[in-house]
Amino acid sequence: MSETFFVCADSPTCAASDYGCTCFEGACDVRTCRPWTTRCAGGGQQVCAPDGRGWEAVKDCYEGMVCVEALGTCLSPSCVSGSEDCVNGRLGLCKEDGVSWEVTDCEATDEVCDHVGGGELDPDFACVAQTCVPESVVCGADGLSVTHCNLGGTYAGPMRCGVDQECKDGGCVNVPGGCPTAVITVATVVEGGQIGPQTVLRLSGEESLSAVGEVAQYEWTVIQPAGSTSVFMPTSSSPEVMFEANVVGEYVFKLYVRDSTGQKSCVASIYTVLVVPVAGIRIELTWDTPGDADQTDTGRDRFGEPTGSDVDLHFLHPLAEGKVFHATYDAFTFNESPDWGVVGPTNNPKVVRVDDDGAGPEVVVLESPESDAAYTVAAHYWNEWGFGPSRVTVRIYIDGVMTYEESGIELVNEELWEIATIAWPSKVTTPIRVDGQPKIAYTPYGLER
Repeated sequence: MSETFFVCADSPTCAASDYGCTCFEGACDVRTCRPWTTRCAGGGQQVCAPDGRGWEAVKDCYEGMVCVEALGTCLSPSCVSGSEDCVNGRLGLCKEDGVSWEVTDCEATDEVCDHVGGGELDPDFACVAQTCVPESVVCGADGLSVTHCNLGGTYAGPMRCGVDQECKDGGCVNVPGGCPTAVITVATVVEGGQIGPQTVLRLSGEESLSAVGEVAQYEWTVIQPAGSTSVFMPTSSSPEVMFEANVVGEYVFKLYVRDSTGQKSCVASIYTVLVVPVAGIRIELTWDTPGDADQTDTGRDRFGEPTGSDVDLHFLHPLAEGKVFHATYDAFTFNESPDWGVVGPTNNPKVVRVDDDGAGPEVVVLESPESDAAYTVAAHYWNEWGFGPSRVTVRIYIDGVMTYEESGIELVNEELWEIATIAWPSKVTTPIRVDGQPKIAYTPYGLER
């Protein structure tokens, strides 16, 4: 069984189909569903067969789980029927199944979703009007208090500064007093040193000092290379944080601290790390989706909905003959470690990072390419999940040096961009063009020409 290279309508033996067609037993056969997608049926879940010619047998949900029609997935109850919550400016009401939500977009009425009462175990939420600038901080008229607006912009609460303090530039400072000293330490990495991609750094601010009190608050920030959307874990306010450096380039970490009197360090501690690629071929794919307000969140949100768009990187062996989604010779999300029939693990590609709900990066590496081979690089917009078009960027590194970069290529849902070929051992990268423009085509599944 193999992919065809024409739409069904172009063949006298096939009728048009929203899902394309496939070659089955020597004939062109119309797909009835999109391969690998799921739906709810008979109280369970069904998966569309890899060839798209029909649905596989229904699999019952595990005990206690419910199949959600909107997602076609079995999920465990995650909310109490009738309860409310706020996610990204939207108000959700948990339905009777305890899994799905009835969602109201508060922004549509120029309001915000916020906590309005109720108990700790049964809080109430509603769409309400803003009364102040969210998270703004201003000094009181007496110069001795500070007023904080909450995250939703619905309440501004005053707070009295401490003894021997005054409010200045929206914060309480010592009068007089010295600044605490922020200090960054990183395990096993020398400041200014080099590390490999996908290295998880452990950064600590626990050696920070204060002359007039204990260090009580930590504020981590980072300037990272274009396309990187990594975040501090567990939060940017933890004394010790983890950070995945997943894109090639320079990362500049900054730390401010506050002591128990509220005094902030006058200068930040700065720590720089350089991420360098390994030998061979490395490809990085990132994307920017304007319709996604937070491209750093992951998984599904509180209402069970995807939190970002999904663009896939594809790296094809010459034996794939241009067939994206080839079962053996296409390295991508569903085929992360293919065996291309050559000796040694470094002769086979590896998808070292995938991202199905955000901005990337997706990364493929091949340490020891074959001689007399021309590999193909492509990007496919697998699912926009309602977030709209994405602007895609690709960077290709050969033996640690970036040899090709193209950015700002807009793709819409299910479009395929054939990007470039990489010849080996000449190490020449050649853009793929049609009439001087990037080769982009609507491709529900696989490559259609």
